[in-house]
Amino acid sequence: MTHKAPPSWLNPTEPVDPVPKVAQDTEPVAQDKHATLKTNRAALVKCHTIASEMRQNGHTREQTVAALLGQGHDVDTVVDAVETDWHEAQIADTSKPFWERTYYDPHAKEYILKNQRGTWLRQTESQLKRRFKMVGVRTSPPKGEIISDADPLIQDIQDHRDLHYAGALAGWRDGYYEQTATRFLVTESPTIIEPVKGEWPVFREFMENLLGDPDHDQLPVFLGWLQIAYKALYEFRHRPGQAMVIAGPRDCGKSFMQKILTPILGGRAARPYRYMIGTTDFNSDLFLGEHLMIEDEAAATDIRSRKHFGAQLKQFVANDEHRQHAKNKNAYALLRPFWRVTITLNEDPEDMMVLPPLVDGVEDKVIILRAKQCKMPMPTRTEAERTAFRSVIISELPRFCTGCFTNSSLTSRYSMTGLVW
Repeated sequence: MTHKAPPSWLNPTEPVDPVPKVAQDTEPVAQDKHATLKTNRAALVKCHTIASEMRQNGHTREQTVAALLGQGHDVDTVVDAVETDWHEAQIADTSKPFWERTYYDPHAKEYILKNQRGTWLRQTESQLKRRFKMVGVRTSPPKGEIISDADPLIQDIQDHRDLHYAGALAGWRDGYYEQTATRFLVTESPTIIEPVKGEWPVFREFMENLLGDPDHDQLPVFLGWLQIAYKALYEFRHRPGQAMVIAGPRDCGKSFMQKILTPILGGRAARPYRYMIGTTDFNSDLFLGEHLMIEDEAAATDIRSRKHFGAQLKQFVANDEHRQHAKNKNAYALLRPFWRVTITLNEDPEDMMVLPPLVDGVEDKVIILRAKQCKMPMPTRTEAERTAFRSVIISELPRFCTGCFTNSSLTSRYSMTGLVW
């Protein structure tokens, strides 16, 4: 998680016992291209391990924070590690009875808990009572009384573990969170590609053929944009980024490239265009995907729709918090999804009119690249050939995620190191 301000418990006042031995171990940092990408993640994992051990040994959060800060870790990493450990402990402590690990969604009037496979399930009150019966808690009042043994337990769930939001949330791992007076339960995590060493020749050739331009060095821009997005997701840190527009001839591969970005950006996509131009007020589906894709839409080219599109694009790109609104339901409290917007369109002047007017406040929120008709690295004439081509590129993505975002030859070639928008 990324925090605007440290939580109130960050300033420790209690004495701190010596840090567990694991905190004092140091390891040399590997000097290969894998090391740079994994440094922040490794620090977070190490802090999380220490936080877990200290919690199990009876230390408070304040003591754990003080110990980790004393070891020289940065504040964001410490806060992320400690809060994640406490959230996971609260949810995963199977020594607690199930009703102490159950949450209540007042909007849906449902109870949410994890099953034995670790999947979050929504249950009605009658289904919850069946669980009480299975562990020997009476759900019917004794003769002459009006309250059963299960009733106060159910009431406690509603009073103390109620939620403002429950469901998938773009860019967030599953678990319970509290931020800015909002209590929410994330029930699904994005699928983050784990980088591995190796080459990715087919994807490299496709990308260079599609976006390579001797007159305009577009690849550093594209790779820098993708680098920032992937690393933020990999480290589970919120970081905004511009909308990426790729315009080019019909059937040149731009839409295929857009689809390949989805697994790099968490594996989940949503379609925001109708909401962005104002033809619907409902946006709940957008909170389920990190990659917001606009392609081949029934485009509105009138100036009012384009201006509305531009205003919404600014919000999606620059704002941290967004209000989720599902059909036939009240708008939820503000949430902080991780989003990246991509737009692919044909380069004809009429098709380009889909874009908002690039006035002040909008032009710096959009990156526009030009794709060209290119030769594919593999045959793509038939559906079977296209499926094989996509499978090969998907198989190369873990190697791409290492080779592109570390001190590799590609990084040096395109001067990506330190590229920040």
